[in-house]
Amino acid sequence: MLFGRTIHGFVTEVRMSKALELLASGSGNGLTLYCIADKIGYSNHSYFSTLFKKHFGISPSVYGVSNHALPSEL
Repeated sequence: MLFGRTIHGFVTEVRMSKALELLASGSGNGLTLYCIADKIGYSNHSYFSTLFKKHFGISPSVYGVSNHALPSEL
């Protein structure tokens, strides 16, 4: 474990950051949740949605329609 997290935790953090970026530009880029999950390395969009909600406290679909506000920002 390096810097207080595992490599798996680090990779998940990077993927979730990229997911936020893609969702924030979502309406203009035409990407679906399936495409975003695939682009960040998850072949199972349900698993991606579960991890996103666990990580941010909001589902990616709700985040996409909530003017891109996380629960801490609401």
